[in-house]
Amino acid sequence: MTVAEAKARLIKVATDELGYLEKKSNANLDSKSANAGKANFTKYTRDLMKWLAGMGDMFRQGYAWCVIFVTWCYIVAFGKDAAKKLLRVWTSYSPELAREFYDRGRLKKDPVVGAIIFFADPAKASNNRWKGVYHVGIVESYGNKYVTAVEGNTGAGSDVIENGGCVRRKTYLRSNAKIFGYGVPDFSILDNEDAVSDEAVNVTLAAKEEDEVKIEDPQGFVKDLYVLLFDRQPDEGGLKTWTEFLTAHSSAELVRELAFSAERAPVTIEQMYQRHLGRIPTTEEVETWRSTGLPPHKVAEKIAKSQEAKAHGGDVAE
Repeated sequence: MTVAEAKARLIKVATDELGYLEKKSNANLDSKSANAGKANFTKYTRDLMKWLAGMGDMFRQGYAWCVIFVTWCYIVAFGKDAAKKLLRVWTSYSPELAREFYDRGRLKKDPVVGAIIFFADPAKASNNRWKGVYHVGIVESYGNKYVTAVEGNTGAGSDVIENGGCVRRKTYLRSNAKIFGYGVPDFSILDNEDAVSDEAVNVTLAAKEEDEVKIEDPQGFVKDLYVLLFDRQPDEGGLKTWTEFLTAHSSAELVRELAFSAERAPVTIEQMYQRHLGRIPTTEEVETWRSTGLPPHKVAEKIAKSQEAKAHGGDVAE
């Protein structure tokens, strides 16, 4: 995809979330308005806790979620691997994210569409660089005088509002003293690449059976699939089992077995639902798709062509 297409994709993901209200408990996390409260429970945190498992206490319900929202948008738009290259760090702490952009020379004074806008206490920020940063958003548009951002955990009103509990579009004067700067990811890494999502990578790997190619290194192929799908290496037993499976089956069949395994299926199908339907599947829906025997690319195709997808307006990531 081109840089322009990448930015448009990110903004579409962010603006689709406008109006979402944080929850008072774990109930109704996928509803924009139900169970609204002030306890910092969101679907964004829930998803990152699954997608980025192993990060310890970095992502937990109850935490302020403006950075969590930004991270979620990048992952939904581009997939985990590409999002990590763009953001360079997984964190829920806005000063840490600002420092990452500062340290690699990508904290800029002027806005860029898709960039992360950082807000800070002017006094603290001037003395400690990034340490006064307390809120973030995603730049949607800008002009000579104003900049507009989509922010998670903000509120109504013209001022910068952190911990406001809502996803909103906010517009500020570019001269606003609370704007610390803009973290500009290197979107060029996506130029002319199909950096869409982990689901799209799965679909590519699971290409049609007639496109099957010879696997020169079965063990290496299994290890690569584990890293892609589970973000870890297989244990000795798993490596042996799936390497033997690959000697008797196609690589597409192996991808289907792993992508729709009990460990991975909820994530694989959730990514498809997020991309095409803009929601999380139920447990029953996950099990229904697992039981079809279809490869991932066929499941994604059926979801994309469903009546619900048409009613939703098509591919949410486009």
